[in-house]
Amino acid sequence: MGYELNIKFNLALESLDDAKFGLENERFKIGVNRAYYAVFYAVKALLFKKGFSPKTHTGTISKFGEEFVLNDTFNRKIAKIFTDLEELREKSDYDDVFNYNEELVLNTIKEAEMFIEEARKFL
Repeated sequence: MGYELNIKFNLALESLDDAKFGLENERFKIGVNRAYYAVFYAVKALLFKKGFSPKTHTGTISKFGEEFVLNDTFNRKIAKIFTDLEELREKSDYDDVFNYNEELVLNTIKEAEMFIEEARKFL
């Protein structure tokens, strides 16, 4: 893995650690947010490797679908984690009464870990 690619992928790992920190400290909103960003940064690294650098979340999701999901190389069930976590992140950022809890954050972290492990296969 090249130096710049490694830096980009490390953002995913740091965000995953931040999600775990949020869980451990009962900062569930932070945990959901950072689990999403762990996946987001993993996708950004994958796209960077292929020469793409979308500027928005929507563009990143779309390009990931085009480059990794439509061609059936990335496990579709695991790929869906990206959009699922993006929806949860939206709720965590903008819905003040969304019910955050330990189980939800633990699940998002597990899903982010699965996604990152799948992403490693493509780096």
